[in-house]
Amino acid sequence: MTEKTRYEPGQFSWIDLSAADMATAAPWYADLFGWEFQPGEAPWNYGMFLKGGKSVCGLGQLRDEMKAAGVPPTWNSYVNVDNAQAIAARVDPAGGQVTVPVMEVGSFGKMACFTDPTGANFGIWQPGSHPGAQLVNEDDTLTWNELLTQDVARAKAFYVEVFGWTTDEVPMPNGATYTMFKNKDAMNAGMLPMPEQAGDMPSQWDVYFQVTNLDGLVAKAQASGGAVIMGPMSIPQGTIAKLRDPQGAVFCAIQPAQGSSPA
Repeated sequence: MTEKTRYEPGQFSWIDLSAADMATAAPWYADLFGWEFQPGEAPWNYGMFLKGGKSVCGLGQLRDEMKAAGVPPTWNSYVNVDNAQAIAARVDPAGGQVTVPVMEVGSFGKMACFTDPTGANFGIWQPGSHPGAQLVNEDDTLTWNELLTQDVARAKAFYVEVFGWTTDEVPMPNGATYTMFKNKDAMNAGMLPMPEQAGDMPSQWDVYFQVTNLDGLVAKAQASGGAVIMGPMSIPQGTIAKLRDPQGAVFCAIQPAQGSSPA
């Protein structure tokens, strides 16, 4: 268990769940992944999931006006930055939209949220006392972020301009191309075209949790009110599945192949 204390600018550093009902989401995920839940304090009431006392991800409550507007429960991905205002200023010129302007979150840090030109939502995090997830890339923690997009070319140009990422194109067996986003030559995230069968589904950033027993996780999720959207299916890096929690939030899990790491 190696604790992360800092992230490079441009690197994904945090994820959280905007839940319709925190009171039921917290025990569901805690049981599924074996996490502990640390409730937050007013005014945000924002809690954290922990593994062995170390932060893994966050949990917040969808506001009533957001639920009334039809905003669904969602897992959100955040990119670490050293100057939130400067990054936010790049979003509109690059074709995106600022949905939550830069705001201070107490002494923890600063955040902002955006929508990219293809409709995918994401955020940024400028750390104060909270650097991001203390545990990543190990069992029952975040190991990968992946964009499913309706327009690969527009999304690629946007993230390259906003974060200075570079890209590698990797041919896939089905004829599609997997785009690897790199941050300072380090693998940072992936991007795939939205499958045709998804129709006009909005572009989205998916989160992947690493697990040791994917079949067991899937069975446990289904038995407790969750659903399987896709998989389990084998890929070169291991076995993956996409799931939906009882409130409708979508997340992915991967059981890495022996000797392989998804990130």
